[in-house]
Amino acid sequence: MSADYASLTLLVNEIKQLCRANSVGTLFISTRDNKSAQVIFDQGQIVAASYSGEVGEEAIKKLVANKEVRFRFQNGIVLRRTLMPPTNEILQFLDGNVADKSGGPVKSERQVVAESTLSSAEKMVLTELLAVAIGPMAELVAAEHLQVASDASDAIKRLAKEIPSQESTDIFVQDAVAKIKEIGR
Repeated sequence: MSADYASLTLLVNEIKQLCRANSVGTLFISTRDNKSAQVIFDQGQIVAASYSGEVGEEAIKKLVANKEVRFRFQNGIVLRRTLMPPTNEILQFLDGNVADKSGGPVKSERQVVAESTLSSAEKMVLTELLAVAIGPMAELVAAEHLQVASDASDAIKRLAKEIPSQESTDIFVQDAVAKIKEIGR
């Protein structure tokens, strides 16, 4: 498994944790094949899900076919609901379809990695530049990498690996280095 992606087991553990914590907000998920999903929580209950053109229970069923995903939770107001089975049934389904072979509790990368040393201005610039290169998934992709990058140079290298074309990668690196210098590093 690439360090950039988490196993489906980690995703299921995150969903369980969000339920236990009575979370309100959206869990944004992206897959290796660049499909996106959302699971929406209201007071720890799963109230909506979407993935690959499906909504509700069908979205959850299709999502578990992925072995590795990226994910990020955003606290916030619930603006959308879909017809969903009870949360406990969803969790049972996820447990039955994703076996944790590690034998113990698993922490997501964001739980074990210290905060990045990047300033908010640097993070914003790098995210904006990445969006030019890869489109709307840039915010999610950047958040994962910027959280664990040790410095601006490391962040640029990590983000550049996400850009599919060499030409776009070269432009991104050149612009990122220039903008970071402008900010003062």
